[in-house]
Amino acid sequence: MVIARVAMPMRRIAVLTIVLALFSAPVSAEGEKMFYPAGSSEITIIGEPAHVGDQLTASILVSNRGSDPGYVRLVLTDLSGSNLSIGEDVLISPGSSREVSAHLTPASAGALELNWDVSSEDGEISSALSGSFEVQVLESQALGLSFDSVQWTLSDGLDCQISASLTEGKERAVNVSISLINQGVSPRGSEVPDDIRPGTEAVVHRSGAARGRARLSDPRGEWLDFVELRYELNVADQLDIPLD
Repeated sequence: MVIARVAMPMRRIAVLTIVLALFSAPVSAEGEKMFYPAGSSEITIIGEPAHVGDQLTASILVSNRGSDPGYVRLVLTDLSGSNLSIGEDVLISPGSSREVSAHLTPASAGALELNWDVSSEDGEISSALSGSFEVQVLESQALGLSFDSVQWTLSDGLDCQISASLTEGKERAVNVSISLINQGVSPRGSEVPDDIRPGTEAVVHRSGAARGRARLSDPRGEWLDFVELRYELNVADQLDIPLD
């Protein structure tokens, strides 16, 4: 009987110790976060293959698992930690997901290594909302204009063929504008959108005047201001009678 009275308190102490250990286990810090990736935790890069002067866009879908709305932004930094691009603040409501993005325009060719992270002053960020990526930046493309042939007749006026050339790389959207020169003034002509592929493509233009201007421009203004070429003919040399 003496042995039984001694063993019972020992059993109660052992059970009590286990219960206290379970309740005092620390809660994971990750469970207290507010913003998480919505789906994949990989950053998406839009705009590749990229040439010098092209705009790249990095984006990721972020969800708010908290109880309050909050703002987040995407920040791109180089390997030294210097900020290269800070995206706009995006408001995410509780239970919702939104795309968060930042833009970057490479200034030199070669391998571009970047770090990214989503930041916020309104709530904690999951460690999955950060990482690094690398893109290969190609040399900038060059766009040129040249006249293949220029003819003028009294009956038909001017007939010219213009070639637009684009160096190796990706296809580009351009605006083709051809205008006439009148008393030294060349107003901007109507622009026709076109897609120029690497290589040389011909653009045919007919007009009743002997002087004019051809111009190519980038409709988005991202990689080219404009390329311009002027032409002028001595019409009198092509007629049987002199012009006043």
